Amino acid sequence: AGKAFFYKPVDLKASAGLVAPGQTGAELERYRRAEEKAKEKIGVLAKNSDIFQAHLDLVDDPALRDGVVRRISEKRENAELALQETAAEIRERFEKLDDDFFRERAVDIRDVCRTLMLALKGME
Repeated sequence: AGKAFFYKPVDLKASAGLVAPGQTGAELERYRRAEEKAKEKIGVLAKNSDIFQAHLDLVDDPALRDGVVRRISEKRENAELALQETAAEIRERFEKLDDDFFRERAVDIRDVCRTLMLALKGME
């Protein structure tokens, strides 16, 4: 018999946070770096599975990226909060559609958001 271990899931909820005026450029760059880290991680998996290719596409999806950029630029939200809120809006829209394809994409958005959040928190 092997050793037992306890799995404690990592809390990836964003803390409500605003960036200081004049710091939005740095926050946008931090999100861009997280995108690159997420694409590297997902890219390795995409070589062996089509679902991860879809995840790669979602990292570059304009609705996700533009939503995050807008929230950072206009509302001065930190990258984690901007990502969490944008992803929630997209998931909600997809889940309301009467189309299995889009409802399944809602799950993919959640997974991609998790990967991006890990990268933002330096836990990738």
